[in-house]
Amino acid sequence: MAIRKVSVGKQLSSGSTTIMYTVPTGYRASWGLLFLTNHTTVSKNFTVEWRDADNNLIVNVFLDYPLTGKEFLKMDGESWVQLEEGHTITIIAETGADADAICSFELERNNG
Repeated sequence: MAIRKVSVGKQLSSGSTTIMYTVPTGYRASWGLLFLTNHTTVSKNFTVEWRDADNNLIVNVFLDYPLTGKEFLKMDGESWVQLEEGHTITIIAETGADADAICSFELERNNG
């Protein structure tokens, strides 16, 4: 079964929720990278969520994580999160934030 690697980069919207990725219908995904950078000179808080609409569940991967100005947060390869079709990764940036994020996934067809 072929695995397709996908990376998504976005500029985060200050004070609102940014949808980083939604697993497409017919696929499951392994989430292996989050790279989040704060471009401001002051600390800003970020919340990263895993949303499972089928079970009406929101899991806070990071809740109000304080990221110092000009610093970054990296979650990589040592911790994989398994996502099913329709699951979404979102990031909420504190008001006044100037930030970017990259997420990488391995997609695999869901055969059942």
